[in-house]
Order: sequence, then C-alpha cells, then structure tokens
Amino acid sequence: MSRAKDMRVAEALNYAIWVRDNVSDMKDHDVTKAVIELGDYKVFSSRQISAIISNRVSHTTVSSTIGKKDKTGGNLNVASLEVLRNILYSRSSGETNYGLIAKALEEGTSQGMISKLTGVSQSSISRRFNG
Repeated sequence: MSRAKDMRVAEALNYAIWVRDNVSDMKDHDVTKAVIELGDYKVFSSRQISAIISNRVSHTTVSSTIGKKDKTGGNLNVASLEVLRNILYSRSSGETNYGLIAKALEEGTSQGMISKLTGVSQSSISRRFNG
C-alpha cells in the first residue's frame, strides 16, 4: 500500500475502534453520522459497519444510508480492529508481524480483510498459514 493509503486505513481503523467502543453511549443521530463517516473511508462493507456499531442499524439500512452498492466485504471480527491496526503500524517500520496476523485469523477475520486493511499480500498470508 502507498503511504497515503496506509494513513487513510489507519485513520479508518482508529475511528472504527472509537465508534465500536462508544456506540452504546451515542444518540441515534450520532450513530447515523458515524455510519456515514465510516462509509466515507470506503474500506468497510455495510455488514462490517453494522457490526462496528453493534448492529444498532441493519446492514441494509447502512447500505442505503451511505449509498453503498459494491461488495467490499470479507469476515471482520470487530474485536480484532486493534490487532489489524497494530499489523498496519508494524508494516510501517518494514516488518510484518505474522504473530498478529495469526491472532486476527484466530479471532475470525478473513485473510482477504487482513490483506485489504494491512497491505500484507493475501498470497503471503495464505502461504504462511495454509501451506
């Protein structure tokens, strides 16, 4: 990934973590604003955004709210957002922390989502964990 894209994904992950951790205290209009902002990052699917906001809004409502029509999903366990952020940060120093990747996989995040959010090639992940 380019440095600019890394920064954008890091920003998206940080915001998703904050929303996930604070959604229970948010008013409905703030949840709607969070859905729109998460959609603006263009890295999460409607189902993933719905999971980030603790399913306070269905994925179909998320889709219509943000006008999302394309399929950009994969399995994302919202509990692994910090792990994904840490993988991304470790890559900025030129390393790939496969221990963190293993943790994200164990938590239920798919290889494709790990690749998409961290820049680690899916083939590298697959070779390391399926071969």
